Amino acid sequence: YAFALFELLTGSREHAATLDALCGWLAARYDNSTDKECFVGGANVAWCSTEHHIDIYFALSLSAWLRRSDALDSLARAAAAALVGPLWHAGEARFNQGLGDSSSALDCQTWGALFLLGHNATTGAAAAMP
Repeated sequence: YAFALFELLTGSREHAATLDALCGWLAARYDNSTDKECFVGGANVAWCSTEHHIDIYFALSLSAWLRRSDALDSLARAAAAALVGPLWHAGEARFNQGLGDSSSALDCQTWGALFLLGHNATTGAAAAMP
């Protein structure tokens, strides 16, 4: 996100190659198998982190806008879908710590509230704040 924001704010493409490489790295971590449909940390990592998905969403969304990239936008939407799907604890109106981990972590709720506000989900954002 920092490289994309730098480019947006300064107009400099000084870090464009790094940003593009990082977006490619993130894209390679998307596991669209039906039991996950989330971004994983690597081939042997089965767990998906809510906080990582929030970071991924913001990084890919801004990068997609900068690059006018439908592919990056699609990946950002996949991260968002995971956040409001399997990473959301509907019964308690909050985010889980990760896929298969229903713990309530403060960083997931506060950072997650910013994600929800960005989606005009103010009711969910208010509920996610501890």
